[in-house]
Amino acid sequence: MIKSLIALLLFTPFFALGQTEGKLREDSLKRQYHELVIQYEKGTITFAQMPALINAARELQQNDVARSVAQYYISAYLLQTAGTALYEPVNIAIIHDFNDTSGNKLFRMFYEDQHKIDQVMELPGYAQSHVDFVIAKEEIDPLLRKELTSGGNHPDWKFMETVIKQKYNSEYAMRTITGAQLRWYEYKKDTLNLIRYNLQRIDRYGIDTLGFQKMALNNFIYYFIFRHVTDKTILMKAAGWMELLVRSEPGNAAFMDTYANVLYKLGRRQEALAWQKRSLTLAPNDKEILLALSRMNANEPTWPVPDSAANK
Repeated sequence: MIKSLIALLLFTPFFALGQTEGKLREDSLKRQYHELVIQYEKGTITFAQMPALINAARELQQNDVARSVAQYYISAYLLQTAGTALYEPVNIAIIHDFNDTSGNKLFRMFYEDQHKIDQVMELPGYAQSHVDFVIAKEEIDPLLRKELTSGGNHPDWKFMETVIKQKYNSEYAMRTITGAQLRWYEYKKDTLNLIRYNLQRIDRYGIDTLGFQKMALNNFIYYFIFRHVTDKTILMKAAGWMELLVRSEPGNAAFMDTYANVLYKLGRRQEALAWQKRSLTLAPNDKEILLALSRMNANEPTWPVPDSAANK
């Protein structure tokens, strides 16, 4: 049990005049949380109630409480039970978010029954993301921390890949190492290697044009490829990816702006101008779009130019 959970409560008056629907919901959530914490401390809470306490704690940003209750729920209930109860969505979500070791049956469930878990959660790759996280936590992160502590800049990626391949398989090894490389070089602000390994990831796994990943791809192309790459082969790939994004969201001014800038850097000035003007119609007050269009009209670079080149 947690020591003095009540001290961690965010308690505010529950009844005030002129409350909005959102405020009423928040107050209701706090009441529920307060009541469940009291039951938890008294030892009268049931296992069936614990997921509600975990979720309420997370929503109220009481993350230490959520983690402590979840760890208790996992050890005292989930690890002691079997069968269909483990595959209930609420329990799958708790395992996904709070089980951080490969040394128990819950991890093996995610590793061996990925298809079933993805079906229950209606999210392809849901189980795999948990397995990837645990592998990285156990097999990669300790070695990266050691490398940082020693002042090194060259993690032994091959060694890590070999170890993971032996314990799991080559696909897990490649994917988790690729993710670690991206995290490492982003932390190190190593732009060239960040571009290099992002391109390797895209070549290996393709591009993800669903949801949030669209904007992530757009940002990678604009802030890294467009601003730093001169290789026309890579720029042509980026233009192709941006064409897919623009088609998927024809009303997105940011995507059009990135697409126009990549085309412009490729020397396709008339196409670039056409797309930049369309972008401007969607975001007429965007200063960056206006500036880029002005530079395109003046036949000037829209990407950062090194000081040495600018002063020639």
